[in-house]
Amino acid sequence: MSWILAAVMFAGPFFIQDTKTAPPPAPGTTTQGQPQQQSDPMGGIVSLMVPLAICFFIIYFMMIRPQKRQVKERETMLESIRKNDEVVTTSGMIGSVARLKDQEVELIIDSKHDVRIRVLKSAIMSIRKKTDDEDESEKKEDAKESEGSKQG
Repeated sequence: MSWILAAVMFAGPFFIQDTKTAPPPAPGTTTQGQPQQQSDPMGGIVSLMVPLAICFFIIYFMMIRPQKRQVKERETMLESIRKNDEVVTTSGMIGSVARLKDQEVELIIDSKHDVRIRVLKSAIMSIRKKTDDEDESEKKEDAKESEGSKQG
């Protein structure tokens, strides 16, 4: 990545310069002996701005834009955390969500011994198992129906 930027920055002025090698003309004259015209002082600035603009676009599309996308994905992941989801914290602890507050989450680490910890919501790295309330309610209804059909 950095070698691309270095190549664009250092090679840009060489592509813009004239590659013909001719002896330098006498002061105040051109190669044909005619009086020299005034060169545009803004031409030098423009030739330096082109590689700089190219570098900016490369940096934007290779670094800034993907990082913004990752931040959005993380925010949506943190907003989608629900009770009973199994999550992993940034310290590597795995637990299921027992209670949610604005900025805090209470995790059950060991259900046998009722080990619970409170962590900041921002300390959750990923969701391992997502529990859907709709799926659970459907499973309960299916179980009730199958029990009712077995009894009758």
